[in-house]
Parts: sequence; structure tokens; C-alpha cells
Amino acid sequence: MLHIVETKKDVETASRNLEEAVKRNKFGVLHVHNLRQTLKEKGIDFPNDCRILEDDGRGEVTGKG
Repeated sequence: MLHIVETKKDVETASRNLEEAVKRNKFGVLHVHNLRQTLKEKGIDFPNDCRILEDDGRGEVTGKG
């Protein structure tokens, strides 16, 4: 599932806040993919910071935002 939310936070802060929220809702974070770093290692210039959080999908969805 893809979920996109815009924020004025920097990527580091937004990623950290999202990871904390995921854990609070009893999901597990399997991996945080740093897209910019991964592409740089492959010789591809990606100008924007981008993090992808992969969860385990076993959390409790409460409907609270």
C-alpha cells in the first residue's frame, strides 16, 4: 500500500516521526530504505532525499490519525 502525506518537516525529522508512529501503532519497521543513498551507490544522481519505510503489516489499525 502506498500512502503519501506532504509535510514541511525535513526528511530526517519526518522519517523519525513516522517510524515512531508506526511503532506506537504496534507495527514493526522491517527496513528504512534511503533511496538517494542507494541510487548514489549505483552511480545515479538523485537530487532529493527520499526514505521508504517498510512495515511488517501486522499492526493494529485503530482509525486514529
